[in-house]
Amino acid sequence: MPATSSVKKMDPISKSYHDTLEIYVGSFSKFFGVSFIPALISFLLGVAFIGNFFGSALLNSQSHDFSTEGIWIGGLVLITIFVVQILGICALYYMTMHHERITVMHAFEQSVAFFLRFVGYGLVFVIVTATGTLIGSVVIGMIAGLALGMTSWTLNSGLFGWLSLIPAVLSAALTSFFIFTGFSIVEKNNSLKTALKASYDLVRSSYVTVVIRLTLIYTVAGILTFLLTRVPIIGSLLSLLIITPFSVIYLSVLYRDLAKS
Repeated sequence: MPATSSVKKMDPISKSYHDTLEIYVGSFSKFFGVSFIPALISFLLGVAFIGNFFGSALLNSQSHDFSTEGIWIGGLVLITIFVVQILGICALYYMTMHHERITVMHAFEQSVAFFLRFVGYGLVFVIVTATGTLIGSVVIGMIAGLALGMTSWTLNSGLFGWLSLIPAVLSAALTSFFIFTGFSIVEKNNSLKTALKASYDLVRSSYVTVVIRLTLIYTVAGILTFLLTRVPIIGSLLSLLIITPFSVIYLSVLYRDLAKS
């Protein structure tokens, strides 16, 4: 009998984008709400942080007595912003997997249960990224050491420019294995360890295809984000409310595609 390929067959790219757009448009108000609420709260907290900073600085300058109260308040505000952002991410992921039958408030209610696992997921992402950067830097050093003795300075200058991309490429290649961890957590209520392994197994089975599709969505998202940020005042907000949920929905479509293959 012929050997069966372990590579999973995925839907065409056009279908992935079509499904993403269908989900996004069909539940636009939900995705808008789940993205806007954390952004609004974070903005208001940011204004409070700036007001507290300048207020404390003014008070200290007038009293000539340094007070740590403003520092504690500012630190508390920053921690609250961090918590709100993580809960917002949890809610967005939960919404992508259950948008047909839940409300915005239900998504936020459920997000609390996933908070610690998403914080852990973020730490894993940072560690993997740092590992890729470190290994890439070592590779750069080895190649650069050989190149210095073999080529001219002019060629070396161009070579070093390309070599500088190695850490970023290697980090992206490593983190790609864990890109679906969040969906495994919110869909099946998996532990962080189980979700990381599930994501790794899914990506490993179709690694090249997944990387190509991730590259496409991040390229498109990057270009659109750049264009939107050119819009005065509201450009960054539009990017947050439009590009971010669309990208997460696209990832959820890829996740479902791989999971059913």
